[in-house]
Amino acid sequence: MSYGIMTAEELLEVLKVSRKSLHRLREMEGFPAPARVGNIVRYDGDAVMRWFMSQKKDSNSISRHNISGEVVMAGKNNDGEYVFIDNASNQIQSEYAQILAKALTGVTGGVVSHMYVAYNNDAAPTADAFDVSDGVEYFVNLTGSKDFIKVPVIVLPSKTEDSSRFQVIVGNSVGYRGLVFNESSWVYCIALVAETASDDVTRDKIFARLNWTPPRQKTADQLSIDWTIKFTE
Repeated sequence: MSYGIMTAEELLEVLKVSRKSLHRLREMEGFPAPARVGNIVRYDGDAVMRWFMSQKKDSNSISRHNISGEVVMAGKNNDGEYVFIDNASNQIQSEYAQILAKALTGVTGGVVSHMYVAYNNDAAPTADAFDVSDGVEYFVNLTGSKDFIKVPVIVLPSKTEDSSRFQVIVGNSVGYRGLVFNESSWVYCIALVAETASDDVTRDKIFARLNWTPPRQKTADQLSIDWTIKFTE
């Protein structure tokens, strides 16, 4: 997918960051320098996105059959702006095939409907290793100070016809096991989910998943998680 030459406003929309965050990113080593055309600053969108994703290299970055995903986390500050926290590439899970098969025939469970946000309330946890075959069982079997919340996604307009974009806004809440999710919680794992039965979470299917390395503390009143899934030839 090509982003082409972009204005600052277009870049802010793609990266899901505030102007203050973009200014900080521009000061980081290796950030592609913009060009000024008259009074307008232009960015090489492809170069910026390559640099942006290179800042988060980890084992999550596994695509399957030309399907990949990118995630941006932001936190709401005292001025009401969402400020960039972190970005990562996801791993596409094996159950993605079941979800897409249902989508082609309109069967229930063929729509990405929720995100899981897993957290620990004791301290910054070491994320548990996982492979492409792992499903919902990991989340429903969490113990100790770990829990997760299941949040309905907002479907956002995509920049291209070959991508899908999902977002959740997460405030203080209570998890599946009854543990509070608040400013003392550490987010260490998230997943993109298709619900197959509204009354049975154990039947959910995991489309994609990633571990935050390192985990991120929920220091903001609200977190924004913006997840883009890309399909390429």
